[in-house]
Amino acid sequence: MKERLSENKIRRFLGKDSERFNLSVVEVTGSTNTDIKNAARVSAPNNTVRVAECQTEGRGRMGREFYSPADSGIYLSYLYTGEFETDTIIRMTTAASVAACRAIERVTGANPKIKWVNDLYLNDRKISGILAESITAPKSGKICGVVVGIGVNCTNDSFPIRISDVAGAISKGGNVPRNELAAEMIKEFENVKKI
Repeated sequence: MKERLSENKIRRFLGKDSERFNLSVVEVTGSTNTDIKNAARVSAPNNTVRVAECQTEGRGRMGREFYSPADSGIYLSYLYTGEFETDTIIRMTTAASVAACRAIERVTGANPKIKWVNDLYLNDRKISGILAESITAPKSGKICGVVVGIGVNCTNDSFPIRISDVAGAISKGGNVPRNELAAEMIKEFENVKKI
């Protein structure tokens, strides 16, 4: 039986650092990035994190769909608040790619590679995509926050035909400790803003 994502389990892996994060875990959502952007509009704090078991409207760069089925991946978005320059988004995307690789390697022993600038590949298959989006202040139009979202295929055995020639997973049919991996990604993502 595959491990379910759980706020309590993720917080246990975060340990003493757990309280620094405004973390929520949901079964199903349209998009964790959209959830975080909506939360930011009503003053969600820095380090707000949303994790979903399944996304019905997961997306990548240029509005492309990101296949996000239940029980087999991690769909996570992280909010950074403050003032940002436009070019910061690219740097944060790159930093998030490195952070995700570190977390995956530390938890699973797999060694993914970054395909510039926002995809992670393992055995020549895409296992993860990262999407950074800015949040602008309504009055000033300045960037007042950035949300970085990541989707990771942990244990998918099959993919829709339209992506089956490129999509892969960390483990084919095996078990990936998703709660531990989500916690490691959260820890790594905390440092993305410091680039």
